Amino acid sequence: MTTPAMPLDAQPTPHAASDWLMLTAHRGFARLQRVVLGATPVKGGYYRDKWLVAERAGVPLYTYAEQPGSAIAMFRDAVASAIATHLPREPQVVEIGTGAGFIAARLLAVRSAAEYLSFEPERYLSRHLDKWLGACGLRTMPCRGADLEGVSNASCDAVISYGVFTVIDVAPMFRYLDEAARVLKPGGVLAFDVFDTDAYGQDMADMIALQTGRGQSRPYLSVSFLEKHLASLGFEGCGSVPNPSQPFAAMHLFRRL
Repeated sequence: MTTPAMPLDAQPTPHAASDWLMLTAHRGFARLQRVVLGATPVKGGYYRDKWLVAERAGVPLYTYAEQPGSAIAMFRDAVASAIATHLPREPQVVEIGTGAGFIAARLLAVRSAAEYLSFEPERYLSRHLDKWLGACGLRTMPCRGADLEGVSNASCDAVISYGVFTVIDVAPMFRYLDEAARVLKPGGVLAFDVFDTDAYGQDMADMIALQTGRGQSRPYLSVSFLEKHLASLGFEGCGSVPNPSQPFAAMHLFRRL
């Protein structure tokens, strides 16, 4: 049985109204840590800090780990809306690197999913996603390399990756593109953001040279090159969403033929 979509405001409130105001306003994170966690220092990075505060406060991470009304929040709204226009009524969705659930929460608020498979390598984020979005149809899957293991051929309506292809190396990125071609149904949509050398110009070329000199191979690729590669895999472009925070890293949508 498919569960109904869950409104983003229909969530349990945290343990104190003052904490909730700080969470939603996203002001003074150091102060928020002291209020919710006491004097205990938090280690482990940006998301782990915010996740721990969210867990103690009793709220989902995606509701406060961004400034409401900010450029990045509006970009994520636009991304979710663009993807939703290509989805059937009860889609099967795969997201690679769901993270805090920014895109998942938005999509599940407007589309009840037959199944939403989240491939999230961080176990603490997987547990958090299960807790807050599980009732909407989201289910986390183990990440083993760059394979969508456990997903059947031609079974999905969408494969999404937000904020992943901009940080991983070229080889796993192309493996994920191959896997997307395998698991998407005809007419299914592939959505991802990537640094575009055409948009960035000489600054990006200099960055590529620097990264190459360090033995790194980040996916700084031109979108025109990716369009040709994806055409060889059976995709055609069907839109893009510009990112006002990073004009050289728009969200690109491709349809499986």
